[in-house]
Amino acid sequence: MLKLRDCFFFKNDIGDAGAKKIADFLIKSNRCVRELHLSHNRITNQGARMLFEAVKECRYPLIENRPKKPNEENNEIKDEKLYSTPLWLRLEWNMINEDSIETILKELGLVYCFSTARVFL
Repeated sequence: MLKLRDCFFFKNDIGDAGAKKIADFLIKSNRCVRELHLSHNRITNQGARMLFEAVKECRYPLIENRPKKPNEENNEIKDEKLYSTPLWLRLEWNMINEDSIETILKELGLVYCFSTARVFL
């Protein structure tokens, strides 16, 4: 089985049928993709929903988010929380009604954030 970490399929004239194929691959893959770049294609809300459903089914692994400094009183690290491994999914410049994307994500119970720029710190 092919294992991909980053997939760049931007500017490939991909529509909903292609989005379905990518979604099927994500589900069948035994490794979660870290970045999926699908901008500048012909994907609609229907194709975006298929991708979001695949991401939900992939069950991205949980990671710990710990404070950088231990508690000063007893040197313990508190407030450990588990978060899903993030996926950088780029869907800008498609045929998607952006106003409805947040509704779809909420319906599926996915944790998300929107970004206008990718910044590495």
